Amino acid sequence: MTGSLEEAIQKIIKLAKEQFILEDHNIHGFDHWNEVEQNGIMLANQPGVDLTVVRLFAYIHDCKRLDDFQDPEHGDRSADYVKEIEDELATFLTKTQINQLWEACKYHHKGVVNKEDITIGACFDADRIELIRCGYVPRPDLMNTPIGIRIAEKMQTLYNY
Repeated sequence: MTGSLEEAIQKIIKLAKEQFILEDHNIHGFDHWNEVEQNGIMLANQPGVDLTVVRLFAYIHDCKRLDDFQDPEHGDRSADYVKEIEDELATFLTKTQINQLWEACKYHHKGVVNKEDITIGACFDADRIELIRCGYVPRPDLMNTPIGIRIAEKMQTLYNY
């Protein structure tokens, strides 16, 4: 690979942004993606979490949304997009990382819990922490990582659930 890892990540972020057809200032737009990335960076402080996968997830997971409210296939489309750009991803990711990214995108919105793969779990948690922006307090039983569970518990307490 020529160039740095950060340059490769920024290229993928640019590609994901080009896919997004909704206005960028909505509940699933670029501001949300940035927040998911920040959550992912925090969650990546747990042993075994792959920060690169989590950061890429933040920008790809909603890039194929067609509607800001009801769009039950958006995760499938984002996972398909991972396969579409697989050659580009393979210049700096392993096959395992690409598979983690694909799985996290495909299942992030389906209420799936994955405690076997902490990287995929961190992707799910990074997005679910952001449910608060829609008026939903994350449920600890739908979180995947120790830090994600603790954040959801704290939010439940803060919002008196």
